[in-house]
Amino acid sequence: GLQGDMVAGHSYGEYTALHAAGVLSQADLLRLSEIRGRTMATACDEMPGAMAVVQATKEDLLTHLKGFAGVVIANHNAPLQSVISGSRASVEAVVSHLNQIDVKARILPVAGAFHTCLVAKAQMPLAEAIAATDIKPPKIPVYANSTAQPYDMDVEAIRNQLSKHLLGSVEYV
Repeated sequence: GLQGDMVAGHSYGEYTALHAAGVLSQADLLRLSEIRGRTMATACDEMPGAMAVVQATKEDLLTHLKGFAGVVIANHNAPLQSVISGSRASVEAVVSHLNQIDVKARILPVAGAFHTCLVAKAQMPLAEAIAATDIKPPKIPVYANSTAQPYDMDVEAIRNQLSKHLLGSVEYV
């Protein structure tokens, strides 16, 4: 009997937030989830990558990333915690560097470099599936993890934002 006043979700969790707000039906949530997972797995097989959690401010982390090509902040999860993403060799080099200067960092056990261009191959099939999905305006605000702002009420704006979700960083702070 509980009803939320607003919803948000971290990365894939934004899909479940959209479902909770009535934007996606259960069938569409499951269909898009399968397509997202399958296309991301294919993209990760073709462009392997890695992610690592780092205990530092975002500003400090950006300073430390200078000189490490192809590594980006994929998630800013908390004031002192971010996740970096990129090629495995580059992410491992950053983690090694950070640990040498007493910044806590560790590789995450994930299948790829999510929220980067290394999974770009998955974006088009997912965007096509989103374009074919019956999207409804949200019944309650859905806060996007890329902007910290509520999704628009306009269905085409929702489709557009959700289509960019896969490659955009998660700005959860």
